[in-house]
Amino acid sequence: MLTKIFCFLRGYVCVIVKSRFIERFINICIGKNIYLWDIRYKNECEADMKMSMGSFHKIRPVAKKTHSSVRIQAKKGLPIIFHRYKKRYFFMSGFILAICFVFIMSQFIWSIEVVGNENVASEEILQALEELGFKKGRYNKAFDARDLKNNALLKLDKLSWLWVDIKGSKATVTVNEKKQAPQLVPKNTPCDIVALRSGVIKDMTIKEGQSRVQIGQTVMEGELLISGVVQSERIEPRYTHASGEVVARTWYESSVIYPLSREIRTPTGRQKKHHSLCIGDTEIKFFLSSGNVYENYDTIEKKHDLVIFGYYTGLSWKTLVYDEVDVTYEPLSSEQVMENVKGELESKIIPVSGESALLVASDLRYTPYDDENIKVTLTAEYSEPIGYEKTIEMIFDSYTKNTQKE
Repeated sequence: MLTKIFCFLRGYVCVIVKSRFIERFINICIGKNIYLWDIRYKNECEADMKMSMGSFHKIRPVAKKTHSSVRIQAKKGLPIIFHRYKKRYFFMSGFILAICFVFIMSQFIWSIEVVGNENVASEEILQALEELGFKKGRYNKAFDARDLKNNALLKLDKLSWLWVDIKGSKATVTVNEKKQAPQLVPKNTPCDIVALRSGVIKDMTIKEGQSRVQIGQTVMEGELLISGVVQSERIEPRYTHASGEVVARTWYESSVIYPLSREIRTPTGRQKKHHSLCIGDTEIKFFLSSGNVYENYDTIEKKHDLVIFGYYTGLSWKTLVYDEVDVTYEPLSSEQVMENVKGELESKIIPVSGESALLVASDLRYTPYDDENIKVTLTAEYSEPIGYEKTIEMIFDSYTKNTQKE
């Protein structure tokens, strides 16, 4: 990339070389430190290639020695542009000012993108970085990536890793979120197993502790399932770390109100475009107003960033396209509505045990809501483990002291 920029600044020529000994011509050029690039063979005796303006004047002896014909196809680069427009002073002044402006703009951060986050909001990450001085409009060389990473992770305890990659005026913040470890009670701590959700007991496996429920029994959320207090008529109560699995039948329900018609938007072919120039967060509009474009319309936003040699300059050209549409409504039956919203309702039901839950049955039904809408309800039955460990708080302190004495 840097080599191409350097060649553009110095100027170069595109040439066609015809010879029975093209490989020899290239080898001799390399031996004489004549830099050639973009070599493309047309056939065994002809090839296109590029070389600097200075190198072109050095190849005459090489061409003579290898009996080669070298013809200039095009001249390119900054010196050629200056020579072509040297008498057009206003054009040249504007061109130079534009290059200076783009160069200066590319030294500042105008776009920040956060990737890799799912649970932590991008706004929270950007706010933490802004408190550290990293924000739009700042000089892109004013930050040390390692220091910024370390300081940001101190502020964002939900992240395990963060890195800021700056390319021109665009900064990409890549993050990894911490995976929450399950909160387990230590093995030497007495605990009960209680219900995480209401349900009907389907199966039980007790490894340690004493059962407080039976198969077929209905339990409520928070109800004791396996006790860590083992009682007997002959000996005093013994406190233990209850363990086991309690599987129950659980039910989940999700509803949505949906219209008995479907909106159909048909383009009329009429279209309006509004253009604007974006400089960082500043937008220069080339239109008067965007209100009341059409009575019904769809909007498409197109944004093209100005990128030079792979670097974002902070300049963007934005186009808002307004397509006029005719809106009509198609009646739907209750069965069609239920089929349309079934996937949406299923995505809203998340069992407490996650992937351990097995779907047993589901029921989809509807009830009238008003003249134009119905209420669709999905009830899903799962078979899932519902127990979780809960410390026996009242006896925990005395138990710990006894354990330490032993």
